[in-house]
Amino acid sequence: MDPIATFGVFGTPKYIPSILSHMDHQMQMLRRNMDQLIPNFRPELMDMAARGLPDAVIPMGGLSGTQLDYLKDAYEPGEDGQLRFKLRFDLRGYGPEDVHVESDKNRLTVHAKKSEKKDGMSRVSEYCRTVYLPDKVDDEKFTSHLSKDGILTVEAPVKHSEVAPIKFGRDHQLGIKPKPSTGQLAIKPIGKNGLTVMEDGRIHLEVPVDAEFNSDSLQVSVADNNVVVSGKHEMEEDIGAHEKAWHVREFHKSFPVPHPVDPLSLNAQLVDHTLIIEAPTLPKAS
Repeated sequence: MDPIATFGVFGTPKYIPSILSHMDHQMQMLRRNMDQLIPNFRPELMDMAARGLPDAVIPMGGLSGTQLDYLKDAYEPGEDGQLRFKLRFDLRGYGPEDVHVESDKNRLTVHAKKSEKKDGMSRVSEYCRTVYLPDKVDDEKFTSHLSKDGILTVEAPVKHSEVAPIKFGRDHQLGIKPKPSTGQLAIKPIGKNGLTVMEDGRIHLEVPVDAEFNSDSLQVSVADNNVVVSGKHEMEEDIGAHEKAWHVREFHKSFPVPHPVDPLSLNAQLVDHTLIIEAPTLPKAS
């Protein structure tokens, strides 16, 4: 196992590509050993991970897409109603005394190691997984719990003062609610519809929307390296003395992005029937 020192010096943005590179190396090792890994996972967990459900378990949840696919399902409301960052790891066969969890700036590492002796033979099993932590996760407040069936849950609160209003769509998909049109612009429009990659690496997206859609009926999310804009508008109509009808208009647009985007880093504002979105992208693995 590589020592933690190989992740680089924490405190500057240069370490993030190193973390992603380490994750990519671990993913390649998992793929090479897939035939040995698959029998060790319960079928229902694999099915949940393959369908991208919130209870998907690391590492299986990230093997079908990009190395940061887990981010779209990593945010859940806690019992107090506040948003939390939550990951689950399949550590069946390990006890609490075998598991070590460490967090640092933009990095969470789960390491489990167990030694057994049987018939005069020694057997060592080991698990190590490092994942990227978004800036908006309070990495000083992580807690962990290993269930009786071997699922390790690691969670931490999100820094609420830095996050836009949250909306959960279909299949518990986390998204953000755009800011309404005001005299003060949070994002400067550039007058070009569609996706633009800015010089500093940020993505800038301008999407025209029909007049009936307001900030309350719009949602911006991330799925499979796409920024997804969706809207739903419901209107009630009187059709008789005691009858009413409901009309529903919906739309759904996806925009591929060159690099992964953390959904909590999205910033959106509705300006004169144009939805303007910006977000930083995560750098490539080095």
